[in-house]
Amino acid sequence: MFNLDFPKSTEIDYLTKFSGWYISENNLNVKLSLHLNGKPYVSLLHGGYRPDVAAAFPEKKYASHSGFGGELLLPKNIKPETDIKIEIFADGREKILLFQNQFKIIGNIPNQPQRQRNFNLEKLLICPQCGNIAAPCNKQNCPIWIRRKTP
Repeated sequence: MFNLDFPKSTEIDYLTKFSGWYISENNLNVKLSLHLNGKPYVSLLHGGYRPDVAAAFPEKKYASHSGFGGELLLPKNIKPETDIKIEIFADGREKILLFQNQFKIIGNIPNQPQRQRNFNLEKLLICPQCGNIAAPCNKQNCPIWIRRKTP
């Protein structure tokens, strides 16, 4: 038994939450995988507590821990207004297709800030012997540096 709670519509953004519930007949530890345009893309965390599902299906052994969820971050090479195919599979002894639908990408490609990749170690490290920031002391030639408080 499977239900997708989110997303509710067939229009999704570049970052979209996928969540719902899946009751496996014979296994609590099920791996759910989300496929994008026919290829494995991300795994969804399964086993979340769902008292609402347990109340609705008291006869199902694994209903109380049937919740799943995850965030889908689409790659930048998929342009806005593009249609994509999303499939969700239960991966066990055999792969079971639980969900399949077409979605339209809305919004703009996310502009993720670039992280600084150059660091000035002189501002990060100090000599443990003398506390010098810029150069090791001459006493023992400081073979080791330690990290100091950084801004």
